[in-house]
Amino acid sequence: PAAWFLFMQAKKRGKYCGLFDAGTGPVSTPMGIRLLREIGEMADFLTLRDEDSLKLLRDIGVTNPNAII
Repeated sequence: PAAWFLFMQAKKRGKYCGLFDAGTGPVSTPMGIRLLREIGEMADFLTLRDEDSLKLLRDIGVTNPNAII
């Protein structure tokens, strides 16, 4: 929830935001999935540690084209 809040505040102020060398998961609660999906969509860039992290984002509905491994 803290990362989501920070992303929301930064984006409202027009800041460039992203995740660098991120690993995702495990995420098991509906709230966790929703927040991860929203962060994934809000991010201006996502660099991920592994294929599983990208697969998880795609599985929960993140369509951000700026996600790379």
